[in-house]
Amino acid sequence: MPTQEDIDKVLNAKRMESEAHGKTKLLLAAAQEKLKVFEGIDPASIGRLQKIEGDATSEKIAAFVDDAVAARLGLATAELQRKLGTQTEQLQKLTAARAELARQITTSKIEQTIRESARLANVLPEAVDDLIALAKVDGATVTDDGRVVLPDGRDATGWLEDRKATSPWAWPVSRGSGAHGDSHDRGGLMDSPDNPWKAETFSLTRQGQILTRTPAVAARLMSAAGVKQ
Repeated sequence: MPTQEDIDKVLNAKRMESEAHGKTKLLLAAAQEKLKVFEGIDPASIGRLQKIEGDATSEKIAAFVDDAVAARLGLATAELQRKLGTQTEQLQKLTAARAELARQITTSKIEQTIRESARLANVLPEAVDDLIALAKVDGATVTDDGRVVLPDGRDATGWLEDRKATSPWAWPVSRGSGAHGDSHDRGGLMDSPDNPWKAETFSLTRQGQILTRTPAVAARLMSAAGVKQ
């Protein structure tokens, strides 16, 4: 037969268990309330929460909070990575657009400079585009202070002056007093190493380029090389 002391011990143990359980429930509720600031996380979806319902302890509540925070941080990190990826893509597009704009500005500056220098150098109008193309092939570029120069440092004027020896077809043929027109007109062109109709410098590719871009120049070069049109 249990004594009153035994009964009191059992009642006290149940009371203490009930108080502990109630205290743990309050701690769990408080932890869940704090986690409400982590939007996008459902506390009930955290695996350890079900275990806490069975035998809640302070350690398990702390573990639950850690798991919830880690989950929220994982979502936040993923969102930051997504935004970073988007910004990186936008930066790459802006960089490419800037590079293309710089290329267009450089090309325009070279073309304008060669065109103006060619006008001052009395270049045939129909030959200007060819000279612009040749300047680009020769490596014309724009310096930081806006000057158009060749790799060896020559400016557009100096480059055009040197071109007179290699591309005489781009300039009007001068006529000296008493000179025979036809032979004199043909002489400079026949000596041009750029004439793709001459046997020693024959080039179908170059012929096509000149025919397409400057037919008048092509006609003179063909005539100078003795090619019937």
